[in-house]
Amino acid sequence: MRGPLSGFHSPLSDLPFPLSDLYFSFQLSPSLRWRSGCAPCTKHLSLPSVVGAIALVFRFFFSFSFPPAPQTSPARSLIDTPAKAVRGLSPVALHQWMTPKPAALPPVARSPAPRSRRTPSPAVDESRSPPKSLSPRPRLPKPLSAPKPWLPRIDKYLINNNMPPPYQQPHWRTFSSIPYRSAGPIGVAPLSWAKTHSLHHPIPGVTISLPTTQLNRSQVRSICQTPSNPVLFGFICAMAWGGMGSRWGKAHVAAAWSSRHKLTSHLTKLRSGSLTRCDAYNLFANSPVPGIGPAYFTKLMYFFNPNPNQDHYIMDQWTAKSVNLLTGTTVVRIYGNWASSLNKCGNYLAYCHEIDEIAALLKIKGADVEEMLMSKGGLPRWRWRQYLTTCWPARSIAPYNKNSAYALYGPLIGARGCKIHNILCF
Repeated sequence: MRGPLSGFHSPLSDLPFPLSDLYFSFQLSPSLRWRSGCAPCTKHLSLPSVVGAIALVFRFFFSFSFPPAPQTSPARSLIDTPAKAVRGLSPVALHQWMTPKPAALPPVARSPAPRSRRTPSPAVDESRSPPKSLSPRPRLPKPLSAPKPWLPRIDKYLINNNMPPPYQQPHWRTFSSIPYRSAGPIGVAPLSWAKTHSLHHPIPGVTISLPTTQLNRSQVRSICQTPSNPVLFGFICAMAWGGMGSRWGKAHVAAAWSSRHKLTSHLTKLRSGSLTRCDAYNLFANSPVPGIGPAYFTKLMYFFNPNPNQDHYIMDQWTAKSVNLLTGTTVVRIYGNWASSLNKCGNYLAYCHEIDEIAALLKIKGADVEEMLMSKGGLPRWRWRQYLTTCWPARSIAPYNKNSAYALYGPLIGARGCKIHNILCF
């Protein structure tokens, strides 16, 4: 057919149906014309003209409504189809029924990736391997100069070429370059401290007046270790030196003073000199005095211990953070900014062991090393206190692990007189 609609495709043109023959051979009758009325004259219409007009309308409708479908299978024929199968179908439903469905494509077989003859690649299960878009991004290797804090740090356990033994760099280089210097008198005058916290004055059993000036370490230690001085007198001097309750801890001072009978018993045992480091720590850890945590009862352990062969070092936030920073491991548990009450005798013995090791390297006393680690605050801060404040919190410090701490310090703790000597020490 040649004409304006010859380029359109319709399934009706492919049917072996007499309508197709009428459609291709049809030409409009010249007698089909319009008169003055609104309806065509039915006298000049013929059956072929009507059928041809209907065929043109259907061809125009189907050519724009449905795109041509790919012929992957033979079309259905109306001649071989029973009449009841298509009876009552609309033209659209008839067209859908006659349009063949595309055949399913066979699965495409993937060609195996080329393999090298010299280095054959191992077999990999592609169903379990994630796609490239979801695979994690490869991590860049750490530089060789970065320390590895999870490795043991003590000399006889140390195997690390990137970190010069026995402590972390550059923290150890900074600390060892600072010469020892005594902090001198610090804290608050004991008399002013007692009045600030509304303690009973005069103190029961105390016949001498409290000092009116600041004290240094040697003065506080002499007061606490003198048998003629009541232990509560030494307690006030030690807490005034340490600045207990200077900011927001007034309730802690009141709680400790309300339990002064229990406190007197503990301090008397400390001053006898018969307690080891582990026993002295467990004395306060297992039978705590209200308001006094590790930062302050280790001060009492240091000042009241008369044994010159083994010092009980102070373990507050500054010394604990310093040891953790130098070792690269969590020797002392830190809660917020304070030494946690979860620390046990094993943590304290490991802490004291590190101070003894530093003292042997620097060839000074352990008490002097502990004073260097504490440094001095105020304005201006001393060098190590300023360095520690700048570096803390440090990401290079490995998190606390009870099993690792016991494996590293367990043999050393057993030699220092720990009665428990198992993982319960940590």
